[in-house]
Amino acid sequence: MVTTKTPAKLSEASAAPLPITKVHIPPEATYAVVEIAPQEVTLITRHKIKLEAASIVDKPNARDITATFQQLLQVAQENADNIEGINPVKDLKINELEFVEKFQKKAELLQILNSGFQCARCPDLAEHYGQVHTRRLLAEKVADLEYRMSDKNLQLLPEYEQRLRVLKILEFVEQTNTVKLKGRVACEINTCDELIVTELIFENVFTDLDAAEVVALLSCFVFQEKSDSEPVLTDRLQKGRDKIIAVTRRLASVQHKCGLDIVEEDYVSNLKFGLVEVVYEWARGMSFKQITDLTDALEGIIVRCIVRLDETCRDVRNAARVIGDSALYKKAEEASMLIKRDIVFAASLYY
Repeated sequence: MVTTKTPAKLSEASAAPLPITKVHIPPEATYAVVEIAPQEVTLITRHKIKLEAASIVDKPNARDITATFQQLLQVAQENADNIEGINPVKDLKINELEFVEKFQKKAELLQILNSGFQCARCPDLAEHYGQVHTRRLLAEKVADLEYRMSDKNLQLLPEYEQRLRVLKILEFVEQTNTVKLKGRVACEINTCDELIVTELIFENVFTDLDAAEVVALLSCFVFQEKSDSEPVLTDRLQKGRDKIIAVTRRLASVQHKCGLDIVEEDYVSNLKFGLVEVVYEWARGMSFKQITDLTDALEGIIVRCIVRLDETCRDVRNAARVIGDSALYKKAEEASMLIKRDIVFAASLYY
C-alpha cells in the first residue's frame, strides 16, 4: 500500500499533514480497500490509471483489485522521489487572486524545503514535526486566551463607560453602579427612547395634560416618517412639544459632554411631530376618514403608528406603577382605551 506519514502525536481534528515530498513505499507492499475523509487527501497527482470502480467498490473482484494495485505501485516506484501534483491554477483554472498568491507562496516554501533543509531527510521528521506543531497550537491558544482576558477584547468598553457616565449624571444609577428609581423606570420603556420618556415622567410634563394630549405627544417617539404637512396644535400641545424638545436638547448635551458621538440637532430631529394632531383627534373620537385628511401620511403608516402607541402607553403605565404615580397610571390606561377602536384595531380588514 502506498502511504504517507502523518505526525503520530497529532489528533485528527488538529492534524496538519506534512507536505508531500516523496512517496513512502513499505518494503512489503500490500493493499486494502478503505474509505477516507476528504481532509485526508493531501495531494492529487497528475498521473492517471484505468480501473473498473464497480469491480473494486460495489462488487469487489480480486483480479481487478490486484491489477489496480500493481498500476498504483508502478506509478509510486517511478515517481518515488519526485511526485508531481496537479496545478490548481493551470489545471483547475482557479484564478482567485488570494488563492493564487497563497498557492505561489506554498510552491516557494516547498522548493526551499526540498533544497535547503536537511531536516526534510530526517527519518524522525514526522515525530519532530508533531511536537513542534503541538507546541505551536498551544502557543496560539495561550495568545487567544490572553487576548480574551485583556481590555483589547472589549472594543465597546469606552462607549460603555461613556454611557455609564451619562446614567450617573442623570441619576439613573448610583456612583456604585446600583440602579436607582429612574433606572428602574427606564427599564419599563421598550418602544421608544427610554432616557427622554423617563425624564419627561420625572419632570411631570404629562401632569397637566389629559389622556388624549399625552398619547398625541407620545406619537413623536413612534412616528418616524417624513411629513410635509404641518400639524395644527393647541396651546397645551404646543407647550408640551416645546418641553419635549427642551428635554431632548439637554439630554443630547449631557451625552455629548460625556464623549458620545451625538449631535444635538440630529438627536432632536429624531422627534417627528407630524402625527400629533392626527393622534389627538383620533383619541377625541374623530373618524379615520377625517384624520387622514389632516396629514399627507399614508393610511398604513397612521395605523401602524397608532398601534405602536398602544404599546407605548402600556410602557408609560408600567413606569407609573413603578414610581407609584396613580394619576399617570390611569391617564396612560385611558389613553390606550381612547385610541384602541374602530378600523385601526380591527382583527382583519376583510372581516
